[in-house]
Amino acid sequence: MTTPTELYNLRWNSYFSNLINVFGEHQSQEALVDVTLGCEGQFIKAHKLVLSACSTYFQKIFESHTNPQLLILLNDVKFRDLQLIVQFMYKGEVKVADSDMQQFLSLGKMLQVKGLCSVELHDKHKTQPNDAKTTEKVTLPPTNTRNTAEKKVTCNKVVQIDPKPNTETPPAKKRKLPSPAPPDPKTKVSKDSSPVENQDLSRIPRPPNAFMIFATQWRKKLAVEHPNESNKDISVRLGTMWKSLSQETKEAFYEDARRADEEHKLKYPGYYYSPKEARSRKAITNNNKTDRIESSPEKNYENEELIEIKFEEHDEDSLNQSNGSH
Repeated sequence: MTTPTELYNLRWNSYFSNLINVFGEHQSQEALVDVTLGCEGQFIKAHKLVLSACSTYFQKIFESHTNPQLLILLNDVKFRDLQLIVQFMYKGEVKVADSDMQQFLSLGKMLQVKGLCSVELHDKHKTQPNDAKTTEKVTLPPTNTRNTAEKKVTCNKVVQIDPKPNTETPPAKKRKLPSPAPPDPKTKVSKDSSPVENQDLSRIPRPPNAFMIFATQWRKKLAVEHPNESNKDISVRLGTMWKSLSQETKEAFYEDARRADEEHKLKYPGYYYSPKEARSRKAITNNNKTDRIESSPEKNYENEELIEIKFEEHDEDSLNQSNGSH
């Protein structure tokens, strides 16, 4: 009969403190990072393991998107607040200014950060010190509800970095309207005409489509990151980023475009947009400005104009055609 082996319990007293320090060092040195958080044109690299352990919101995102590298864009989020949230998740504590406490806690709730998601401010300027220590309850993020009285932070865009561009045609609905007849300079406008009829159609901005909204958000940010690149190079980058977006991410931009289109209909009833006529009006305006300068051939001029504005005034189909020509 064998005698029982004596067992020894080995304990590393500084295990947890060492773990926190190592995670913090890896994050600051961007070592072994596999996810990037972005807002206001700035980015923070982090680890999925740490974010999912501290945030139910991030955990659900990583379970749904299994790509090795992810870029998560957070709308209406200040970069300083995002830095504080990441610091809290890596170190378990953070110092927040009194003036930033409300926005910091709001972001913590939306991201379902453990230790922050149930903290309530009893005073507009001060929060109870014991709240952050006694909260462990986690609830699902209220992504389907909107409070019109208070603006809430949203994080609804996930970009999957994929070397193969997404070639699927997005299910966006495009409003095709007949083009208006060219205005006759001899025609007189009656006093009973609507404001849109009296207004020069060339001065009315067209409603932005999904890609235009995306490009508006990211053009300046990319220009800051790549100051030596031309507007054409930035446009090519935007097109590549747009193709790499998942369909779920694009749908958020399509929804913004639909809302913008409805607002445009209310503001400019009876407005019609024709890309051909828009280019013609712009070409005529530019020709009038340069009537004393020898003009280049019409074909070359049109190609140069398309390169300059293809990511701002064209829809996604035009974008794909332009990228295919490079």
